Amino acid sequence: MPRRYAGGPDAEMPYLNVVEVESALQLVAATHPGFTELVTLPHRTWENRVCRAVRVAADLATARPTVVLIGGVHAREWGGPDILVSFLERLTAAAATGAEISLPGYAVAAADVDRIAGGLDVVAFPQVNPDGRAFSMRPDGNELWRTNRRPAPVGGVDVNRNYDWLWDFRRHFDPRALARARCRCPTPAARTPTTARERFPSRRPATSRGCWTATPPPATPPPASSPTCTASPS
Repeated sequence: MPRRYAGGPDAEMPYLNVVEVESALQLVAATHPGFTELVTLPHRTWENRVCRAVRVAADLATARPTVVLIGGVHAREWGGPDILVSFLERLTAAAATGAEISLPGYAVAAADVDRIAGGLDVVAFPQVNPDGRAFSMRPDGNELWRTNRRPAPVGGVDVNRNYDWLWDFRRHFDPRALARARCRCPTPAARTPTTARERFPSRRPATSRGCWTATPPPATPPPASSPTCTASPS
């Protein structure tokens, strides 16, 4: 039976749901146990979901530069998790057979695949905000939902703006940044998927290629004193 979502009774859901994304990660790790690791993050979500990532590394015992790819941070951005699942499936299949990755109009040579899998740790975390994604896909949910599902009085946190790095935006940014605001938590990385992202094992060195690294930046601003959710720059 076709899946439906909040767009209407006749709107078919073309994207993976939360359970399907998690199942895909487990399948990738089970298919290639020699060079993949299923990473279970230490914190559950507000709705008690378990978050997982997949680490791809030719040598799982050696510390190497790490690239972390994340998706599904904003609930309504449905494409990201599917893209990262596809990336994992293609990368691991090519690494296992020594083949290239072939896409319409573009190919990654087998030698490049070997350099990626053999020289880096690649950690893919496709579903940063599963609670929000599940709510946005429910027929009785809100397909425009952006934040996580932290309950009132916060009423959802924009996970992408709740890192401990530069969290005290009033100190680090021009005051005019307040002209565009989103909701954040009373303290940095407080009980959101941000906390889980920042608790990836940091025994491996991190690179700065991408929007997030395995080892968070060292500067941690002081926590805010406000007991409720405040505004942060968009």
